[in-house]
Amino acid sequence: MSITTIPKNRKKKTYSTFTKYCFQKGTLPKDILKNIPSSTKHSWQKKLTNKADNDVLAIFEKDTLEYAELIVEKEKAIIFSNILIGLLQGFQKIIVNTKKEILFANKKLVIETIDKAKENMGIQKACEYLTISTQQYYAWKNNIDCTASLLKLCRKRFATQLTDKDVTIIKEYLCNKEYEQLSWATVYWKIIRDGGGAFSISCFYKYCKLLGFGKRTVNDKCKKNKEGIKATKVAEILHTDITYIKTKDGKTSYLSFVEDNFSKCILLGQATEKPDSLFLKNNIETVLNKYNLATMPLKLIVDDGSENKGFLDMFLKTDAKLVTKIIARIDIPLANNVVEALHKKFKNEFLRDYCFENHAELVAALPALIERYNNQYHSSLYGFSPQEVWEGAIPNKNSFTTSFALAYKKRKESNNTFKCCKT
Repeated sequence: MSITTIPKNRKKKTYSTFTKYCFQKGTLPKDILKNIPSSTKHSWQKKLTNKADNDVLAIFEKDTLEYAELIVEKEKAIIFSNILIGLLQGFQKIIVNTKKEILFANKKLVIETIDKAKENMGIQKACEYLTISTQQYYAWKNNIDCTASLLKLCRKRFATQLTDKDVTIIKEYLCNKEYEQLSWATVYWKIIRDGGGAFSISCFYKYCKLLGFGKRTVNDKCKKNKEGIKATKVAEILHTDITYIKTKDGKTSYLSFVEDNFSKCILLGQATEKPDSLFLKNNIETVLNKYNLATMPLKLIVDDGSENKGFLDMFLKTDAKLVTKIIARIDIPLANNVVEALHKKFKNEFLRDYCFENHAELVAALPALIERYNNQYHSSLYGFSPQEVWEGAIPNKNSFTTSFALAYKKRKESNNTFKCCKT
């Protein structure tokens, strides 16, 4: 709206005919009106514009006011857009830790949103507001979810994913009541050793989650220690310690295990109602005689409890002189964590389903439970059982490399011939 002009060489203000017209019509904005001298306004009131000018100016006024309204609306739209952008940026900061998971879970909606917005603002800007790269947008757009795949990826384009047979086997093992108390790692090695499948443990974990199986809880009361002492062969280092179990008659039974460090094999497990040094001495003596270890130099790691002194010390000094007793956290800075881990695993995976009536019932059940433990496949032994390693097997993380490679090749061939989504 043209209002006032001030020529460079004149101090007196001059006004356009349109300004005079608006003044006479009463449509002149207040901020302009207050800057016009009273004498000028008085002069304008007496001197009216002619009819021809009025007709032309009326049309001009209508167009100008409409344009002014558009300008105002545009300014309001810009302000509103800036507010929305601010809210979007704030929301992006709120979800920054879970952004990838949220976007991936809603990638179809993300693609649709960008497709709608790209005509007006372009793909680059639309992707920027949704905090994904244009490369990611095109990757998602070109890889439409395949309903025939648990990963929602085309079988032919991503041929190394597990087949339906592999997924079914995983599901069967996880649903097996016999394995429901076992850790995922134990179930995984059970599948591998049974020849049910050949895939990595990380792949197994991924499919466990995709199948809807939650992480199995454990009663983790044991303090997690740093990596402890490691033997280089069987019968080099033994561990012993005592844990307790409550029976239904309200009494406490005490379990004592003697475990080999290298193989994780339980060499002896006994239950007692009186955990004294005589009980521990008899356990160690039984192990040494049963496995002919009395004449072999070995280390016995115990804690500083009173049950690990007295009769046990006397026996080691007289009848088992080649056995060196080492007290955890005193003779060495580390805890007796190998046998503590055994207690945790044994209680969570083997004793959780049992509620023994009394001590005698626990004593009767213990040998079978120990046999199950010793023949269970361990992740720390790369899929071997403690009994196998104790009897001479050497844990090797590359033991199943050949079978994994063969299964990988077969999966690719199977998925390449599978008819799923359009490719």
